[in-house]
Amino acid sequence: MPAPVPAPAVASAAAEYVGVWGPTPEACGARSRRRGYIPATITQDRARAGRTLCLFHDMRRSGAAWVTAAECSDRGRRWSSQVRLQVDGEHLTWSSSRGTSTYIRCGRRAG
Repeated sequence: MPAPVPAPAVASAAAEYVGVWGPTPEACGARSRRRGYIPATITQDRARAGRTLCLFHDMRRSGAAWVTAAECSDRGRRWSSQVRLQVDGEHLTWSSSRGTSTYIRCGRRAG
């Protein structure tokens, strides 16, 4: 009888970028949302910040980062982009042809 095959690591590793991310720690609070600091909510297949939505396709691991094709839209505008997501502790770096942004994870308590 063959040995059991371990479950693929993709599901657990993919979870590292999943969550709610703010441009600053203060942006994670409801008060800051009224001032234009909108957190991004990222799942395994999409990202949303305010009215901007990106759907991910062909997500794959590339070294310490995840790379995906993204189809994005915001207020009637649509664009495609190659997105690179890299998590370092509680920080996420989102890189695409539109630039690079760094976020901090919202909603986790210290300790």
